[in-house]
Amino acid sequence: MNSISKDKLFWFLLVFATVYILFNIGSGSLTTWDECAYMIPAKEMAQNNVWHTLTLGGEPFLEKPPLCMWSTALFYKFFGINEFTSRATSAIFGILTVMLVYIFGTYVSNRKTGLVSALVLLALPHYLHFAKMAMLDVTLTFFIVLMIYLFLRGEDNAKYLFYSGLAFGLAYFAKGFASCLGIFVIFAYAILAKKIRCIFNRRFIIGVSVSLFFILFWYFIQYRVAGIEQIDKYFGFHIFTRATQAIEGHVGGINFYQKAIFNKNKPWSVLLFISAAYVLFRAIRYREKGPLLLSCWIVTSYVLFSLVKTKLHWYIIPIYPALALTAGIAVVKFVKGKLFYTTIAVFLIIMCLQIPFSKVFKLDFSPNVKAASIRVRELHDNGLRVYFYGGYDNKDLFYFNDITVFLPRKDKAFIVQKSDKPIYFITRQESIQDIQKRYGQDFVVTEKFGDLILLKNNE
Repeated sequence: MNSISKDKLFWFLLVFATVYILFNIGSGSLTTWDECAYMIPAKEMAQNNVWHTLTLGGEPFLEKPPLCMWSTALFYKFFGINEFTSRATSAIFGILTVMLVYIFGTYVSNRKTGLVSALVLLALPHYLHFAKMAMLDVTLTFFIVLMIYLFLRGEDNAKYLFYSGLAFGLAYFAKGFASCLGIFVIFAYAILAKKIRCIFNRRFIIGVSVSLFFILFWYFIQYRVAGIEQIDKYFGFHIFTRATQAIEGHVGGINFYQKAIFNKNKPWSVLLFISAAYVLFRAIRYREKGPLLLSCWIVTSYVLFSLVKTKLHWYIIPIYPALALTAGIAVVKFVKGKLFYTTIAVFLIIMCLQIPFSKVFKLDFSPNVKAASIRVRELHDNGLRVYFYGGYDNKDLFYFNDITVFLPRKDKAFIVQKSDKPIYFITRQESIQDIQKRYGQDFVVTEKFGDLILLKNNE
């Protein structure tokens, strides 16, 4: 493989992927699930300077490991709390995954394969959407790809096996037990390719052992901070129950992810399915190393996520680098000469057309809440006290937790008036009468932001 510093395709891809993914991630507003659910712990970490544990609304949050929250909290510290810094971690790892797929494709085949594979991955709407969102799946995907790539390199140079084991730990700190997908893929490939010796290589074992040490050390700290009940809840509910039962109505059949891949990646879906079938054929017929690995990756991913009873379409994100690599192999095999460069041009045109027409680039999920928070921050900065009354969810907590005092309905909370300054409530329509009944009829509606209402008492 040519030196990266001299590889013009690499630098073209890096610039293009950076612009394509970072474009507009600072616009719009965050979604309640799951962006705000993950960004609240990052925000509280940055505000409270507590880095050894995660909290949500001040309570221990053990649902997910801390890597993405640590990274986001650092962005918050240095660049402020906003949509761009919230989504920056996922976006950066989205870019890195595209570049790693280029390197992967170049290693197993050639630079043309790497180029097509990287462009296809970048173009996939499902992948691109989650690279632009403040979620964990694309970061997890990067470390799974890194783990598998380093293991493959380790067949010829055993030092890479150690780093493959370390990548497992980073994948775990990105999104917990989903990181085990990489281990399952590696085992399946090692068995079928008769490379089982790599699994038992001391470097790989040491790398995985180091990862397990830090994982266990993290849970030991959480045990000391949050207690055994929170640890039991994490492993009992978020791991075992999610795997064995369909929780919160997230159900689906054996073809759930097949439909998700097809429906959420138009117009690229047909290419993915045809390419995967072609590579699977080559793996079975010729037992080539690249196709065999990619087939293990695709089949293992699909089977494992299908066996998990709780179905969420973004769980399948780690399959996309493998599918993109199959597309790279197939296109390079059947598209030759000038037609190849025409195909690349068509790919780029379609990708550019996705910007104005695809929903992927529309990232405004809680516009009313954000608009209300901007107004409330103005009041807060002017020394006025604002209370958030009634029920609230993650988006309310993210946008209002540092500028309002939360008053749940069940609490007969005491409100404090600063001298002769008015008091404000931000609430929803169904709570207005409750506020007037509890705190006086002199509270009147001053502004509306969708379902959010700003009330003020008469001065």
